[in-house]
Amino acid sequence: MARKSAKATIVVPPTTTPTADDAVESLPLAQGERLVSDVFPGYENAPRHARIYCGIAKPEGAQTGVVTKKDLQYTWSKPNVQLAQQIAAGVASKYWLLDGPPGCGKTEFAYQFAACTGRAITVLECHEGIEADALFSFLEPTTEASSSGFARVEGPITKAMRNGDLLVLDELKGLRPAVQMALYNALDGRPVLIRHTGTLIEPHPEFRVIATVNDVADEKKASFKGAFPLTDPLKSRFAGKKFAAMLADAEIEALRRRVPGMATPVASLLVSIATSIRSEAANGGMREISFRELLVACRLIVSSYGVASDNSESGIAAQMEGVSDSLDMAYGSKESKAITQRVADLARDALALRVR
Repeated sequence: MARKSAKATIVVPPTTTPTADDAVESLPLAQGERLVSDVFPGYENAPRHARIYCGIAKPEGAQTGVVTKKDLQYTWSKPNVQLAQQIAAGVASKYWLLDGPPGCGKTEFAYQFAACTGRAITVLECHEGIEADALFSFLEPTTEASSSGFARVEGPITKAMRNGDLLVLDELKGLRPAVQMALYNALDGRPVLIRHTGTLIEPHPEFRVIATVNDVADEKKASFKGAFPLTDPLKSRFAGKKFAAMLADAEIEALRRRVPGMATPVASLLVSIATSIRSEAANGGMREISFRELLVACRLIVSSYGVASDNSESGIAAQMEGVSDSLDMAYGSKESKAITQRVADLARDALALRVR
């Protein structure tokens, strides 16, 4: 029996009745499905009917990408679990473009999605030096008998296609437009011909692609040298998902989980300062501070000012002393002196408000 909601179709065993309070919804999935509560850390209380499609074990000896381990400290939000279900099922699309500011968790989501759903992962760091041919095949030295001493091997895209791995195209805007065009067939689910050998690579049913970009909608904004606008045909081949900074409570909890010994009041203060910076960034005054930079600041505070518990006033006070300097090292010192001073002012004002 299957029931539908406005967002997705829920798969329900005959003995289970879903309610309006269900935490996670699920697409109709085929073989290889597992309970969401068994896959995602922190979702042990998810409804027993909520499932996700997981990768099927590859034949022994298959040359797949890297198999990563689950990060048990990674925070799985409900939207991210639902996105993972969409990607895994491959019903709407097998190819997804994740857009968001640096450090908001796009690439980490891809790694943890692969780890939780049992998929090998191939990560391609996109940059302007990549040639289209090298994505599909390239020459490498060989010890076998060869007139040239080289043998042609499959590139990262064709290998991931053949084995059904998760292919991550990190910072997709690093690829030149001519190289972007070479991806069209692979992102249409069509066989890809390696022209040097005449080999036709059929895409594995489990082949998935996650691409990450910053500011996909603002093509006129030069984010950094070596970034190129995405061609419209390339963008049309992806389903899209916008990533943003986490909500304040979730960001505080994520910092505390990832940095043991970080006091909640101090993590809360850092997030409030980050919120102010992000607000000013929206007006063009500063750039956004990422969760990654907050994480660095927390580690600097704990390593330099000691571990603190939420009920240790002296420990909290010691960590508070390190807020300004740690933020400066993690974020401010990368910018101009004016920005560094602004970060110090925000930290001072936030501390003053806390004392009141």
